[in-house]
Amino acid sequence: NTPRALVLPLHGRLRQEDQQLVFEAAPPGTGKMVFATNIAETSLTMPGIRYVVDPGLSKQAIFDPQTGMTTLELTAISQSSTTQRA
Repeated sequence: NTPRALVLPLHGRLRQEDQQLVFEAAPPGTGKMVFATNIAETSLTMPGIRYVVDPGLSKQAIFDPQTGMTTLELTAISQSSTTQRA
């Protein structure tokens, strides 16, 4: 009854207990997939990661002086940033 794939999210709004799940070993015979935002860019190392799929996009906080508001905009990232995230 062990699942073949353990799918885990990882982003800044998750509770700390839920974020810690990505560091725990998957059950025997189970693959672990972590879907992460650019939180992984902060020198985060996850053991046992074999592949990284990066869409080359990131949401970045951009301040608009006309409205006085900060919004999250989807922007392309550099190849060096993609390499760092891997």
